[in-house]
Amino acid sequence: MSTVEKFIPTKKYNTIAYVLMGVGLIAAIALYISTHGAAGSEEELHKSDARFWASLLQNSVYFLLVVNAAMFFMCATTLAWGGFQIGFSRVTEAVSAAVPVVGTITAVILLSIVFGDNHTIYHWTDTEHVAHDKILNFKKGFLNKGFYTAVTLGTVILWSFLGWKMRQRSRSLDTNLR
Repeated sequence: MSTVEKFIPTKKYNTIAYVLMGVGLIAAIALYISTHGAAGSEEELHKSDARFWASLLQNSVYFLLVVNAAMFFMCATTLAWGGFQIGFSRVTEAVSAAVPVVGTITAVILLSIVFGDNHTIYHWTDTEHVAHDKILNFKKGFLNKGFYTAVTLGTVILWSFLGWKMRQRSRSLDTNLR
């Protein structure tokens, strides 16, 4: 009986992956065109722009939560000394290995929204609006671009480090068992 130590994707799998990436890119372009096509006035353009960024944000956060769920499942079963997940631990490790990539994409989208000139999604990014809003003015200590950037980047970096550390631990168990 022979076991494969390393999975090497075939040319067919790579082609399928590239085709799916192309479909995703075409879908994002189609979303941009469909949301900006009917905009007439400047207010309608801001609303359609916000709809485009909100759709991108929702999708990226969804996939970030999926890969984080795999990573936290791996962490929870490790902390509980669970043995039932050993049979499919490589699957959860492979899914959680996407945390840095999906986290970076999500961070770029979030920071593009925060540092963009359209304040429809996050009203607190407009300093003029914050100055006239009593509640937002009270919360400006943590609802500001600098704090939001630091927390976003810190979270993605810590999640990536946690996933890397858990993968490293799993690999060390493999080498120590031999």
